[in-house]
Amino acid sequence: MKPLLLILLSCLPTLLCAAGEDSPLRDPTRPPGLDPGFSQASGAQGPRLDAVKRIRSGKALALINGVPLHVGDEIQGLRLVSITGTGVVLEGPEGRQELRLTPAVERSLPGRGATGGK
Repeated sequence: MKPLLLILLSCLPTLLCAAGEDSPLRDPTRPPGLDPGFSQASGAQGPRLDAVKRIRSGKALALINGVPLHVGDEIQGLRLVSITGTGVVLEGPEGRQELRLTPAVERSLPGRGATGGK
């Protein structure tokens, strides 16, 4: 009985802190600063790409603003045109818009004449 009581008491501060927050909990697996352009706290209304997945039937599935979508489906007046492993393309009245799971990473390799390398 005492171990169970100790476990419950040790979890109590965490539960109280989470219950007292007005804003939604932040995803602990998302690196800081990699918000894909949508924040419920800031009131932004744009589409947010949460995940992409290829399901067993071979069709791709995108999770945008928490809504599962296939190519051809619409959300917020935008039609889902394509789904890749790292992002999606939406098309609307203002043209095409690309949403990525992570921001573009610029990779540069040292040149042959760079110091410190062969």
